[in-house]
Amino acid sequence: MAVIASLASGDKLLLWQIDFLHFMGFVMVKILFIEHSGQEHPVEVAPGMSVMEAAINNAVPGIDADCGGFCSCATCHVFVNEQWLDKLPPLGSNEDAMLSLSPDRKENSRLSCQIPVVEALDGLVVTTPEFQF
Repeated sequence: MAVIASLASGDKLLLWQIDFLHFMGFVMVKILFIEHSGQEHPVEVAPGMSVMEAAINNAVPGIDADCGGFCSCATCHVFVNEQWLDKLPPLGSNEDAMLSLSPDRKENSRLSCQIPVVEALDGLVVTTPEFQF
């Protein structure tokens, strides 16, 4: 049975791809995006994309991704739930430089374009800041 999701624009998107991948035995990774307001957006995505792409592909509000994932802005800034920090790749110098421009940077701040979706991140929880800069 296909799932129909309503996008923010009001368009309908047939998400039969998720059903097909489950049927074929592919592993899907669950990510929970939490808006600054507390609104939750659970998504399931195939490994191989970035957390930013997972948000954009699922119309998650609060991830702007102005540079398209090239680590040249900070509009995909997220706060990673503390229990997941040690499972992420180390913070790179470009990512650190971009995050330094964000006035609401925290110890658990990361750019979601720099977090690859891998099976080990199944259940990842990230929160978006109130504003993207």
